[in-house]
Formats: sequence, structure tokens, C-alpha cells
Amino acid sequence: MKKTFSLFATLFYFFIFVFSFIVFYYLSLNWYFPYRILLIVIPIILIYLLIYFIQVIPIAKIDHFLQRKKILRILLFFIIIGLLFFILYFYHLPDYYFYVLLIISIFFWLTRYYILYGLTIILLVGIFSVYQIYYFEQELLLSYLESKQKENLQKEILEQLEIQKNQNKIYIKDKLQDSFFNIKLPEDFEEIQNENALEFPLIYIGKPKNQELPIFSLFLIKKNYPLYLLDLRIESLLTQLKRLERIESYKKFNNPYLESLLKRSTLNQFYQFYDRFYAANIQIGYYALSFNEYYIILWVREIQKPGFPHDPYILEIINSIERK
Repeated sequence: MKKTFSLFATLFYFFIFVFSFIVFYYLSLNWYFPYRILLIVIPIILIYLLIYFIQVIPIAKIDHFLQRKKILRILLFFIIIGLLFFILYFYHLPDYYFYVLLIISIFFWLTRYYILYGLTIILLVGIFSVYQIYYFEQELLLSYLESKQKENLQKEILEQLEIQKNQNKIYIKDKLQDSFFNIKLPEDFEEIQNENALEFPLIYIGKPKNQELPIFSLFLIKKNYPLYLLDLRIESLLTQLKRLERIESYKKFNNPYLESLLKRSTLNQFYQFYDRFYAANIQIGYYALSFNEYYIILWVREIQKPGFPHDPYILEIINSIERK
């Protein structure tokens, strides 16, 4: 009997490990190997700690105690209902989900299986917490890598690059290699002084006067900086919008416009989605233009125009690019 139970426990733990590994491996698919291992291992450890915590709970003693303390049993019932409501509210699920779970909770609470049901809810809340910790861990790691790159870049830019910026244009010159990058800005564009959402040396962020979109940003990164982190930053934003029910899904694609314009290979990544706030299809993404040891990032957020690769304002900016 003990051998059978030991075999069952081993298989159970192995299944939990394989299932958790697959889930978090898939969630961290866009990260490079060293960071992916970190993002996978920590949640798996937390899940095993959660299972261990549930195992050591003295179920028989708690059941006997609650049988004598009816008030505590009722209080525990309302705590569990509150936890279920919090999870459903956090994920913006329909109200009938809560009512269905409330009926199920009442049914189990009136039977002798209420302890088992309570432990199931604890496990559910625990998995929910581990899932949130994973996203917090990802945001923390992403912010750290961005801030580290920003700190290193700020020192180099002052020594190597000359940057001139006014209302009409942005001019960047490499002092060491005698090359330059120049871009013109539309006449009715205004610089947004109070927005600095990108954790890099931000050279410019602006939009048309009296309009919310399009927004155009320009900043620099080193060529050894992994560009996939820019994708992760966008996908993190889109995940937040999904939680707020502003979007349902998004499509990831490459935009060949700038590459065809410059007649050279250009790295880029764009995302398209329907935003309920704007009641329109939105396009967000970036072009990465090679500039000696750097990439000049042209970051765009705009309403899609049928039949056009970009908003007319963005097309005007991109078509004005001069470089040597």
C-alpha cells in the first residue's frame, strides 16, 4: 500500500513539474535562454511550496474545530467567496461566473466535503498568485535590463554623438565616423514633454497638435542590445490592455515599407489590434535603423489607414529620412 501511494505521489509531482514547465516555458518563449530559465524555475518552486503547504495542513483537526465553531465556519465561507470574487473581478469575467461559483460553494459548504472544497479554492488562489508573480518577475527583469542599457548609453552618447533637435527636425552626427542621420518633423507636430514611457535615452516623442494619435518617438540603443526586449515591452503593454478589456487579441507582423524606401534590410516589428477606446484598428511597433554602433529606433503608435502602410504624418516623417 505504501509503495502504491509512493508511486502515485511520484507520478503526481512529475506531472506537476512537466505541466508547469510547459506552461512557463511557453509564456517565456520570447526571452533568451539565461533569462528564460530564471522565469521558469522560480514559478515552479513556488508551485511546489504551495502543494507542500496544502499537504501539511492538518485537515482532520481543522474539520473537528470548525464543527464546534459554527461562526468561524461561516466566516471562512465568506472569505472563500471573497477570494473567488476578487479573481473573477481581476480578470473581468462575466457576472454569471460568480453566481455559478456561489451556488457551487453553498452546495459544498452544506456537505461534509467543505474542507476539500476550501483547499481547492486555496490551490486556485495560489496558482493565480504564482501566475501574477511570474508577470511581476518578467516586468522587474525587463525594467532592470532597460535601465542598465539606459545608464550605459547615456555615457557613450555624450562622448560620441552630437544631437541637435528643434521643432522642425532631428539631426544626429557621429563625431568619430563622420556620419549623420537627419529627419524632418511635420509643421503641426508638438513635442510631448510629460511622456517618457520608454526606458532609453529618449531623443524625441511627439504628436500632432489637438490629436492623440499618431505618436512618434525616436531613441537610441546599442547594437548588442537584444531587440526582442522591445517586442516584450510592447507585448507587456498589450497584455495590460487585454486585462482592461480594451482589446481582445493582436496580430504580430513585419512592415516592409521603410526597407523598400531605403533599399536596404531594416529590422522592424509591428502589432495590429482593435482598440475599443479609440474604436479603431491601432498599429504599434518600431523600425530599427543601423547607425554605426547603434540602432536608431523609430517608434510608432497610430490608427491604421486602409490601403496605406502608415498614417500620413508618419509617412511624411519616414519619407524625409536622410543619412550618410
